[in-house]
Amino acid sequence: MSLSLKILLPILLTTKFCLCSSYSALSVSDNHQPDSLKTGWYFVIDRNGYKIQLEKTNKVYYLHPKPFISKNDIESVEVFLNKNGIYVLEMDFNNKATKIWEVATDKSFKEDSELAFVLNGKLVLQR
Repeated sequence: MSLSLKILLPILLTTKFCLCSSYSALSVSDNHQPDSLKTGWYFVIDRNGYKIQLEKTNKVYYLHPKPFISKNDIESVEVFLNKNGIYVLEMDFNNKATKIWEVATDKSFKEDSELAFVLNGKLVLQR
């Protein structure tokens, strides 16, 4: 039996999310992204990382150049409006990514650092 982790996070709506209420993360294409980050979860780091602007804001972040969870680790993604009127992103991870997520969020909490989600080369979520 496959274990998965569901994460519920408020999101900043992007054009991609506005077009559909759910989609499979496995169908996301990175082929058209020269010189950009691949779809996945990243650690936000100091100014020596990959500089990227949060979609639809003026905020700039620096990310580790390699994701700790890639799109191949994400089994499904759904975006929905919760009962409080907030858009929520729900992800199911494979077994390996579930364990990595646990370690990454623990590290983020202990070090008071942030995590970021990149979709098709665009930073769409920072926590």
